Amino acid sequence: MATLDGLETARTLTRRYDGSPCHDRGPDVVAFAHAVRRLTPEECEALQAFPRGYTAIPWRKKPADQCPDGPRYKALGNSMNTRVMRWIGERIAAVEAIINKDEAA
Repeated sequence: MATLDGLETARTLTRRYDGSPCHDRGPDVVAFAHAVRRLTPEECEALQAFPRGYTAIPWRKKPADQCPDGPRYKALGNSMNTRVMRWIGERIAAVEAIINKDEAA
C-alpha cells in the first residue's frame, strides 16, 4: 500500500463495459480502519416490521422516552418478524384447509 499525507491508500478496481480488465489503475483512495455501525433500536424495529418506538416502554419507573437501548435490543432479539409470522400462519391455514377438504370428501 502507498501512503498519501500519512494515510494508507489503496488503488481502486476498474472494469471496462465489455467485462475485460483495465490495464490502467484507478485513482488512489484513502483506506480507513474497518468500523461496524450498530443498528439503532428504531432500525431493528423496522426490520421486524414493528411500528417506530414499539419497544420504547416504561422501564424501571422511568417513562418510555427514557427507556435505554439494552432492553429494547433484548426485546427485539427475542421477537420474530410479524410479516414472516403472518406468512407462516397463512400457509398453515392453507394446508389445514386442504387436509380438512380431503377428509370431508
